[in-house]
Amino acid sequence: MKTNIKIEISDAERLDLGQKYHNTQSKRLLTRDELREIVQEFVHQIIDSDTSVKNTIETTAYEGSWRKIYQYNGRKITKREWLELPDGDRKFYSFED
Repeated sequence: MKTNIKIEISDAERLDLGQKYHNTQSKRLLTRDELREIVQEFVHQIIDSDTSVKNTIETTAYEGSWRKIYQYNGRKITKREWLELPDGDRKFYSFED
């Protein structure tokens, strides 16, 4: 199912999310594609979770477990390695629980 979810965030919020997404203090704002990717991955994390949506959100957002893990062929790799790989089913990242 494709959705049209309207999410309004300010430039200050985009900057904060961009810095967290890229793990840097640069002034690069989060893009629409990056926000879509975050939301999509978060939804998949909720689906894969054994707890309720509320518990998953609290664990992820409030306990600070937002560290991204880059994976390829079932093993953890560095972000640099991940960026050099072609897109495909086996290239993905998840958030550490």
